[in-house]
Amino acid sequence: MESGSHARSVAVAGKDVYAGGNEYNFDYDRWEARVWKNGVLQALDLGDAEYARLESLTVAEGNVYVLGFLSKGAGLQYDVPVVWKNGMLVCRLTDGNEGAMVSSIVVSGSDVYVGGSCGTADGPSVVTLWKNGAPQKLSDGIYSASLTALAISDGAVYAVGYEFRGDDLIGMLWRNGVPTQLCEASYRSMPMGVCVDGSDVYVAIWSVGGNGQAGMYAVLWKNGEMELLPAKGLADIRAVTVSKGHVYVTGHYDINAGAVGVWKDGKLIPLPGEGYAAVFGIFVK
Repeated sequence: MESGSHARSVAVAGKDVYAGGNEYNFDYDRWEARVWKNGVLQALDLGDAEYARLESLTVAEGNVYVLGFLSKGAGLQYDVPVVWKNGMLVCRLTDGNEGAMVSSIVVSGSDVYVGGSCGTADGPSVVTLWKNGAPQKLSDGIYSASLTALAISDGAVYAVGYEFRGDDLIGMLWRNGVPTQLCEASYRSMPMGVCVDGSDVYVAIWSVGGNGQAGMYAVLWKNGEMELLPAKGLADIRAVTVSKGHVYVTGHYDINAGAVGVWKDGKLIPLPGEGYAAVFGIFVK
């Protein structure tokens, strides 16, 4: 990857490492989607769009699925969220006349799930799950809401996100569309990742000014119980995964210093590097 670029998502299949992100085009003052396979740039079909932005990617049964946006064309109000499969544009999730945000893509068998939200400038955004391109609303539209991550386990679909209720941010979990509030309103919680291991559900929560206290905290939620992860300053959290019985979480353990790390079973492991760093995902093999 070159300077002026960042990776937002990573996946591993066999000996191949895929990274998806965006590169800044200084000539046009915009971010443009990029997919790298073992460090080599891959092509994306843009159709008649001028450019694209990437949000996430995943690999399933040898196929690479990419989630992002195509720039709005003539006569459209909004950029269009889309799915690519092996570089080819296969699905447009809206017609470009409704605002949408998308953040997560998972594949189970022949089904492709995308999580995000839809709304207009005049109304609340509604958490939306697309299955093979068909939308299903998960939130009731009383409050604006955002979806941040998806997971599939034993045919059940888990989605996490948050609702804006006045000054409060309410962390939410939807299992097959059924909502569960994760924390009390006072915690101002933003779930950023979800993982399911057997009967255990893990949610990575970024708590902003939690429980009446100033600051930012990395919190791991497991089956209704919350664990505050150790940090050396203001912290955030971006993703969670489970591998061979170990729980891995990633994020900033000191936001002001740009210091990032991995928490393995609750123990902080700082990641090396110079300058300000950021992490967006984790993959354990």
